[in-house]
Amino acid sequence: MKIAVIGATSHGMTLAAYLKTIYDDVTLVDLEIAPLEAIQLHGINVVGATTFQVNNIAVKTAEQLESDYDLIFIFSPSRSNSLLFPMIESKIKATCMIVSFQENLSDWRTIRTFTKQPVFSAVCHFQATLKNTHTVSITTDLEYFSRHAFDLCDYKQMHPFNAAEIKNILDAVGHTMLTSLPTNIKWSKTLFSSAIDRLSSALNCSYGDILHHSTALLTAIHIADEIVRTAKKRNIILSTTGGANFNDLIINSDTKLEELVPVFQMLILPHQYTCTNILKSELFEYDIIDDLVTEALKVDQPTPYLDLLSYCLHFLRDRPFHENIQLFEPLILGNTLK
Repeated sequence: MKIAVIGATSHGMTLAAYLKTIYDDVTLVDLEIAPLEAIQLHGINVVGATTFQVNNIAVKTAEQLESDYDLIFIFSPSRSNSLLFPMIESKIKATCMIVSFQENLSDWRTIRTFTKQPVFSAVCHFQATLKNTHTVSITTDLEYFSRHAFDLCDYKQMHPFNAAEIKNILDAVGHTMLTSLPTNIKWSKTLFSSAIDRLSSALNCSYGDILHHSTALLTAIHIADEIVRTAKKRNIILSTTGGANFNDLIINSDTKLEELVPVFQMLILPHQYTCTNILKSELFEYDIIDDLVTEALKVDQPTPYLDLLSYCLHFLRDRPFHENIQLFEPLILGNTLK
């Protein structure tokens, strides 16, 4: 089995490190040379819920991709697809399996590009952050990691044997659940990423700070509410993740808002020590939010919380927590008074 992991992101590096402990031929690929040079020099250090180091993982730039990979995992940000996809498509064999972990709302562009290959969609359910260019911190509880690490979906429902093979590979890292609803798992991942992860980045705080700050927690709930309303108008059914049915994360009354507080506390608690915004040079956090605002406009869904979140990510990323959280207080107060 010859495996390529494309994208030196926190999750991409985590998976590459785990796979290298099991398979001999694993290559980490990225468009940028700098992180690859650091990994080549120092290896990949994984710390947190589990700690180990991989020193001999192969690295290549996207231009150096080879043609005989059996399996490619894609973690690179979707904004790189226009440059990356032609490089992959021109080289890989028809039997190579493609698994997209990209956080964009759907992987239809991936499917349209790789028409000859089996294409799968996947999401990670554990939280990992980059401490530096070669060190990844897993902040998710190890028990949760082993119980539900990945979701995997066969878009075309035509490759059950390939899906089983990929599941077997991912199961060696953490338990993988097969689903037949690709769009749903992407929207569910996007909901968590937006309401928790991107909010954390915009506020320059940890997930735990959101958990323990009433305004931040209510802001997260309202962001989720806007996403669920948008999904419902697009007839998208979200999946159940972390023990919560994401379709129910919608505010219908003040009582309902109160009921959602413990649900979000349950979702955030396993990841409370996660802190985003580790590398300020990574500015693609706002891509998901801008995608969501665009999707909401298509169905006439108001998104005041997402709009403000986008503004903070674009222009106010370096301000301290107490300054940015104050911007959301008028929205919270207005919703409370209604």
